[in-house]
Amino acid sequence: MATATLWSVFCLMSLIVVVSQSTSIVYEYNVFHRYSSEVTSVLGDKGLPKQGTVEYYAAWKAHDQHRNRLHGEHRLPALTFAGGDVTTQIQNLGRLHYAQIRVGTPPVSFMVVLDTGSVISWLPCHCVDCAQDFETDSGEVRNLHSYTPESSSTSANVSCDSPQCWPKMQCTSEARTACPYEVTYESYDTMTKGYLVTDVLRLETYDNGHHAIDTPVIFGCGVVETGANLYGGAINGLLGLGVAYDLPLDVPRILASKGLVPNAFSLCFASDGRGRIAFGDKGTKDQMKTPLHTTLDNGGYNIMVQQIAVGNVVTDVDFVAMVDSGTTYTYLNAHAYAFITENFNSRVKEPRVILMNKDSFEYCYSVRNDTTNWAPSLKLKMKGGAEYHVRIPTVTAFSQTNELVHCLGIHQNNNLSVNTIGQNFMMGYHLVFDREEPILGWKPSNCIAKEANTMSSSKAELPSKGERLELFLVFLLTFSIATIMSNVHFRCDCIFIRSNKLVSEPNLGTLYQFAGPDQRQQQVCSSRLESVLSAAAAHELSRTEFIPAPPLLGDVAADRGHPSNLHRSDLSRRP
Repeated sequence: MATATLWSVFCLMSLIVVVSQSTSIVYEYNVFHRYSSEVTSVLGDKGLPKQGTVEYYAAWKAHDQHRNRLHGEHRLPALTFAGGDVTTQIQNLGRLHYAQIRVGTPPVSFMVVLDTGSVISWLPCHCVDCAQDFETDSGEVRNLHSYTPESSSTSANVSCDSPQCWPKMQCTSEARTACPYEVTYESYDTMTKGYLVTDVLRLETYDNGHHAIDTPVIFGCGVVETGANLYGGAINGLLGLGVAYDLPLDVPRILASKGLVPNAFSLCFASDGRGRIAFGDKGTKDQMKTPLHTTLDNGGYNIMVQQIAVGNVVTDVDFVAMVDSGTTYTYLNAHAYAFITENFNSRVKEPRVILMNKDSFEYCYSVRNDTTNWAPSLKLKMKGGAEYHVRIPTVTAFSQTNELVHCLGIHQNNNLSVNTIGQNFMMGYHLVFDREEPILGWKPSNCIAKEANTMSSSKAELPSKGERLELFLVFLLTFSIATIMSNVHFRCDCIFIRSNKLVSEPNLGTLYQFAGPDQRQQQVCSSRLESVLSAAAAHELSRTEFIPAPPLLGDVAADRGHPSNLHRSDLSRRP
């Protein structure tokens, strides 16, 4: 509910409190929404989408979009996974971030890797060699589930004839009922293959309401897994957050195409391993940003780096890097790697430690526990001029003597085709992947508080000066009318109903009331409602209808029942 509306409700409630102190007048207006049980019990629910479905949520979205356009803002509730938005970094599984998702009917939980460098999501399915469990950083052993299409009543194969099947060249004449897929990763001998299916992903709104929403998504039923998918990395599935272009395969695009949220999402990774994810999050006005460049080559989020600064030493560069949450560390070209490592090493006063493993980091140091600010700052200047301060450029590792050392967390990308900003350089920021602009946004964060924002403006907390004046005038007008009608004692029960055509006609609304036999009180009730609500509701309703309510007998709270003779008549036809 918009904040201005909350102020309106507050003012009207204040009115009720004030006039209830009078000995001769009580006005009570009980307002119900069209989707409420009070309304559907009388009018029925024909034509209304079922609560919790995609259609139900999309209808609410259209309603909110119309209201927010009237208020000069654009806001939709963001979405996250059912059960919470929390992500967790697991050291034993390659230090990647994982999230618990629920898929199917009945829902089954999976612990998936969050990968901005992949388009296709997949789950282990009917596979013999898939991981059955894993050990947490604390030593606890947890069992892992495998997806079984036959056990989910909402599961269906994606056929080769479906426009969602890609590439169709993989289809064979023997297997037209299932679209095959195969994905090979940069990690040595790591791949997944199987066939595509659709099933519901359980989500909830990213607010205090936690409204459930189930939406069908496309993912791979991974029959064969190899390499790191068996002993680390994506041992229980992967959530592809990359860009699928013309095919609705990635989750952010699927949610946006159904009108649920904007085509954007955010990730937040804290240094202690905690994190958050939200779909539809477009960030705030005060965030730093740089243009995103997506290509068919990798389907990832590419940015342009134009300058590197280590301490106070700066060099100009010109290269593209992919921001990839599915890669643990950062990989840079030879020139950028040499500049950073040489200038970083020359400014560190702590003793350097050489690790014997050839795949380990090249620059590591033995740092005393009481030493602070030992590492020089590292900044990347992006296209557009925004600076990205790498908040945690080092990672911890153990030397061959089992000594804990601190290492500069970058590698030279000798065997990789692109520069990659890995997860270690993403820590300490609320990162926004806005595919509509398109931009990458970032803002320092500890990732504790929810920060998702789907507005184009970051300010919408309080009504404007004009809105406050309007609310005051409505209150003053209502109080004056109440004073004049000092001998009237009645109740007007009314139902506020939006048009069922929420998508095509969100500006239409109707105000229903329960009719009563007393003609004088009917007229008084209607005229009072007309006067009180016209100013407050004029900005929302192009048409308002009133029907008077029965007289109130005895105390104002004595009778809460609703008579069955509910009908409507247009104000223009009321005598």
